[in-house]
Amino acid sequence: MGLGTARVGGLGFSRKGDRETHVSPSTFEESKRAIRVAVDRGITFFDTAGIYGAGRSEPLLDETLQGIRQKVVIATKFGEIFDEGTGEGIEGAEITPEYVELACDRSLQRLGMEVVDLYLFHLTDYPLDRTAGIRDALEDLVAKGKIRSYGWSTDDPERARFFSQGQHCTAVEHRLNILHDMAATEMLALCDEEDLASLSIGFRS
Repeated sequence: MGLGTARVGGLGFSRKGDRETHVSPSTFEESKRAIRVAVDRGITFFDTAGIYGAGRSEPLLDETLQGIRQKVVIATKFGEIFDEGTGEGIEGAEITPEYVELACDRSLQRLGMEVVDLYLFHLTDYPLDRTAGIRDALEDLVAKGKIRSYGWSTDDPERARFFSQGQHCTAVEHRLNILHDMAATEMLALCDEEDLASLSIGFRS
């Protein structure tokens, strides 16, 4: 069982334009309590992203998990480019290999980690014909010791299958609920075929 942290540290921005420009101290304390309760109840996996809380969720996880970090696995995501000062999303920015490594370095810094357990590509519908360089960049990050493995957060089995051909691709994050049963069935079959971890989420905002 895992805990998603999309709302930890405040909403931040979304591509729909929703964001919080100010987060009260009580919001942070409430988020910390939720994380501690999750650990106390046996949660050992946390899913976060650089964009969550406009960069606030990752350092809040780091702060809260001090002393028990070795007991949990953390996945973080990249691809949603934003201005860390304002929290505003940057639409249409190019996803280059240089960006992939820079985003990883920033997440490592915010998380207080030397290596990311699982690094997920966050753009669910990114054009497949532009993805080979991203997968290669992720393999380079494994070789450099910055990430242990990677995957794609997508509901498209074709995209997941393409990533799965990478040596260190180990997971796909996808919706799993009764409203999307057909796509989920195909994705679960792919995970079984390619020996991928299925990170199941109920919905996408």
